[in-house]
Amino acid sequence: MLPSNTLWQSFRDNREFYSSDETLRRLSEIFETTEDDGSVAKMRLPEAIEEMLDTPVAMEALGGMLFYLNSLNLDKDLISQKNFNIYDPLKEGKNLVLDGVTLGHMEVGTAIGRPAII
Repeated sequence: MLPSNTLWQSFRDNREFYSSDETLRRLSEIFETTEDDGSVAKMRLPEAIEEMLDTPVAMEALGGMLFYLNSLNLDKDLISQKNFNIYDPLKEGKNLVLDGVTLGHMEVGTAIGRPAII
C-alpha cells in the first residue's frame, strides 16, 4: 500500500522505454563506425553490454536509460565513451543500503519480534 500522494511515472512501450530489439538498434547507431574505404564496420559494443545481450530485461532497462539520456541530449556523448560496468554487490563485497521508506514498500519488517536481517 502506498500513500495517495505517491507520484507515478508511466512509460509508453517502445517510445519511452525501448524494447530489447529497439535498444540494440539504437546502440548500433551510436557505436557504428566506418572504415577508411567508406564501408560500415561491425558494431563493437562494450563488454558489459555484450554480457547482457541474452538478458532481455537488462536490455530493456538499458533502453530506458537510453531514452532518458536522449531526452537530455546526452546519449551520444555519454554512451559513446563505452564506460559500462555490471553492478554486482555480492561479487564486489559492497552493500546495498535501503532507507526505511523503501523497506516499508518492500514489506520488510520483523518476524516474531526479532529484527529482520538484510
